[in-house]
Amino acid sequence: MNISNQNSLSGLLSSEWEELIIEKKVDFFNNNLERLEKIKIQIKFTQDHQIIYYKDGAILRVEYFHSRKNPDIFNNMEQIQNLSWQGQYNQKKKKDGKWIAFWDGNILKDVFGYYKNGQKQGLWKYLFKNYRKKDQIFETGEYLNDFRIGKWNYLYNNENIGGGLYNFKGEKIGNWIVLDEGFFYFAQVTYHGEYNMKGVKVGKWDISYCDCGQNKYKIIGGGSYGQEQIKIGRWVELLEGFNRDFLITYNGVYNMKGMKIGRWDICYKQYDEHEDGNEEAEYELMQILQNYCGGGSYDQGVGDIKIGRWVELLKGFNRDAQVTYNGEYNFKGMKIGRWDIWLDWEGNRQIIGGSYRYEEDQIKIGKWVELDEKFYWNNPVTYNGEYNMKGMKIGTWVTMDVREGYEYTRKEIKYDS
Repeated sequence: MNISNQNSLSGLLSSEWEELIIEKKVDFFNNNLERLEKIKIQIKFTQDHQIIYYKDGAILRVEYFHSRKNPDIFNNMEQIQNLSWQGQYNQKKKKDGKWIAFWDGNILKDVFGYYKNGQKQGLWKYLFKNYRKKDQIFETGEYLNDFRIGKWNYLYNNENIGGGLYNFKGEKIGNWIVLDEGFFYFAQVTYHGEYNMKGVKVGKWDISYCDCGQNKYKIIGGGSYGQEQIKIGRWVELLEGFNRDFLITYNGVYNMKGMKIGRWDICYKQYDEHEDGNEEAEYELMQILQNYCGGGSYDQGVGDIKIGRWVELLKGFNRDAQVTYNGEYNFKGMKIGRWDIWLDWEGNRQIIGGSYRYEEDQIKIGKWVELDEKFYWNNPVTYNGEYNMKGMKIGTWVTMDVREGYEYTRKEIKYDS
């Protein structure tokens, strides 16, 4: 059984110990770009009670589990490679008593909790989902019968930076400051708002960001939730991967069904290490994120369908690789016609790639210049070649370095015509 992109195992694991393989995206810290990225790994549950983590056929970790009910699954590569919890099992093979956290074989000071017959009980100091050695973030509070209850806090650098209350069902209620799942030193992002008594976000929520080392959070975005936690009205959101080198917001309107409509702008701010950070924190978006760098329109009637001309950002867009894709969508939300790839580099703007697509099937055709999937300032690599009318690569494709403007390798890949 092979399940793709599962973040929750609820309902997938049976008591019959059948073999199961899932594919999961986990956080990986790219040290070169100083940002979090998602990579795919596989997790295998075997009939002999093993959980095996592996990537591209290489085993990352093997551990044993005694119960298939809600096993703890890691979401972070460093945790997969370094984190373990150690404690005792009772005669029913359920966790019991005090359990202690270890990192790379060493005890993590004061990081522990208690089980009673397999259920978390009492006071816990838990590792945040994105805990890394260089970003030691903890959650502290109390469990009752495996549910979080009462006051829980987020601790970062031994300081309380957020948290709120849980009810006896383990649901967040009342006023909360929630950390972004990708929270780390260069991306200190929090969300501030209210949960109703059913654990659902309601009303206005603010998004705040703290520049590295300044210890002051500025409101840079947010919006309002309607019924059933649906975003409505005007929102300022952070693009995936937001960090010091990727200070980018997505600004526009949701209709009453929670669908994007009308014009949405993408705004970018160049990081300035000399900013003093003394401005008042009251929706500073227009002051600190002024530089328009892209966007386009969504269908006003249907919603969530891109139409007309758009400027979109490279997934790895940052101050050292300001790359955008420029082209048009038809009324079905399909890319059509010519799409150009632009690069802004040290004040110079130039087309470095792109070409044409079919209207109906969004298939690449003709001559193309494509970017390497890890394109950035010290890897400005493009691949130049041609697609046939079926969207298949043909002929010779050559690798180029756009920064220097020359072919730095004659290694050619030839495809069948």
